Amino acid sequence: MKLIILSFFFSLFSLSLNSHEFETKYVLIDHPWIKEVNEGSTVGAGYFKITNKREDAAIKLLGAKSSLARKIEIHEMIMIDEVMKMRPLKSGLLLQQGESIALKPMGKHLMFIGVKNYPKRGEMVEVELLFEKIPSLIVKFKVDSLNADTNHDH
Repeated sequence: MKLIILSFFFSLFSLSLNSHEFETKYVLIDHPWIKEVNEGSTVGAGYFKITNKREDAAIKLLGAKSSLARKIEIHEMIMIDEVMKMRPLKSGLLLQQGESIALKPMGKHLMFIGVKNYPKRGEMVEVELLFEKIPSLIVKFKVDSLNADTNHDH
């Protein structure tokens, strides 16, 4: 019986270790991660799923800031004349009530510009997400392999 109880608590503890989300009464950020940045590179990219928990209003992610980079912008990848292009979302990322949006490779993402240091795989990077009309949220992005793909999940 003790073994069953210990196994149960160990499995709960393991689930909490793998759970990598940040939540307020307004927003849920699920599995934030950043691709490992090569030494000498000046840019990086960050990804996560964001959910608007508000039932009464839209929310807008305006950008982010971190000691990792000089500035952070929200970017999207779009196809123009059969060429994939990246462009900043200057007005931010709007989420309607209850809406979720996945920021992922080859789609919307955070662009870290002017990278100042080079955290390695497994390390955590603190990033403050900035919103319009709601408090900012500090999250920790897990650094993952340069080879991580669009099916990434912690």
